[in-house]
Amino acid sequence: MRCGRWPGTPIAELCKRPALRGGDRWRQVDAEEALRIGLVDRLAEDPYAEALDVARGYAHGPRAALRAAKAAITWGSRVDLRTGIAIEREAFSDLFTTADQKEGMAAFVEKRKADFTGR
Repeated sequence: MRCGRWPGTPIAELCKRPALRGGDRWRQVDAEEALRIGLVDRLAEDPYAEALDVARGYAHGPRAALRAAKAAITWGSRVDLRTGIAIEREAFSDLFTTADQKEGMAAFVEKRKADFTGR
């Protein structure tokens, strides 16, 4: 499944925040509990094969947007929430100058598969 994002939503910022914290310690959970509490949305029969499928999907996606998301998560995890959201907003707004953004929007409007070039 692929999805876009609503402009200005701090997705990367929300993704990096701790989901399970008890006092000063992280709490480990098994796969079934992670599914039950909504930490994951499904369990894979073959995690390796599923990871490869996801990676292949990313390989054909908009590389600039993937780089920006990775940077926003990396740098945003080192600062407070407000600063993290600002980092993500800046990274997101910079993507509007890319050819891939224009291609992605055109493909969405024309109801066709996007042909990303990495520019």
